[in-house]
Amino acid sequence: MRYSFGIALLAVSLTLVGCADNSVGKFRVGKAYDIKGKTYYPQESYTKEQTGIASWYGPGFHGNKTANGERFDQNALTAAHPTLQMPSLVRVTNLENGRTLVVRVNDRGPFHSNRIMDLSKGAAKELGIIATGTANVRIQVLGPESRALAAAAKQGISTRGAEIAMNDTGHLDERFAAFMPSYVAAPQPATMLAADGYRPGLPNGALVEAQTLAVPQQDMTAMAAPAPVMDEVAAVIAADQAAVPPVTVAWMRCNCNIARYRAVRQHTIACLG
Repeated sequence: MRYSFGIALLAVSLTLVGCADNSVGKFRVGKAYDIKGKTYYPQESYTKEQTGIASWYGPGFHGNKTANGERFDQNALTAAHPTLQMPSLVRVTNLENGRTLVVRVNDRGPFHSNRIMDLSKGAAKELGIIATGTANVRIQVLGPESRALAAAAKQGISTRGAEIAMNDTGHLDERFAAFMPSYVAAPQPATMLAADGYRPGLPNGALVEAQTLAVPQQDMTAMAAPAPVMDEVAAVIAADQAAVPPVTVAWMRCNCNIARYRAVRQHTIACLG
C-alpha cells in the first residue's frame, strides 16, 4: 500500500528518539491561551473543516514533548493545530496538487495569524510541501475515528500509529474496535407476524422480499381466535347441502339427534329415488 512505509519509518523514528521512550499521549483540549498577542480557544470538535495555509516543522523539535505528552517524531504522520482536541484524526488535502493524507493531531501550533496547521516533516513530504514550506490546504476532522481515539486516550491507550492504519486501509486498527460507535437497530413491536411479502399498493407482478409486519393487537385477537365448532348434526346437514336440493334439506332441519336425522335422511333419499 502507498503508506505501508509508515510502519518502518515509525520504528526507525522511535529508535532515533530513544528505545526507552514509552510516552503515551493523553486526551487534552485545554483552556484559552495567548500567544503573540492572539487568544486561542481550544474546543472539542468532530465536524470541523477549515481552509487555509499549512506549514511544517521537524528537525528543531524532534524528540521534544508534544502538547499531549508524547515525544515528537518528525517522520511520523502527525500535525499541530491551535484548538483541536488531541488526539484527533484529520484529513488534509493539498489544494495545490490534489494530494490527500490523514494525520493525527498531537501538538499545538502553528502560531501565525494566517496558518491553520503545522505538519510534521513526514506528513509534509507526503503532501508535497517540503520545498515550498507552505501550501493552501483543506482540513476535515474524521468524526467517528477521532471519537474512538479520544475514548482510547482517556483510558490510557496509546494512539500512535492510528494514522498509518487509516492511510493504509481506510480504517482504524483493532486496538480501537471497541471504541468505534455502533449502530443499534430500532426496537421492534412486541407482537409480530410473519408476512408472505405482499405489500399493498405495489403493481401487479411486482416482486418483494418476505418481511415481518407489525399487526395491531386487536387484529391479532381476531386472527388467533379458534374457528367455531359445529355439532355433529349441523356438520352432516352442512355436508348434505352440497348434494341435496335446498328445498329438500330445509324441511329436514329439526331439533333431533344425529340418529334421528340420519333415519329421516335415508327415508327422504329413498323416496326421492
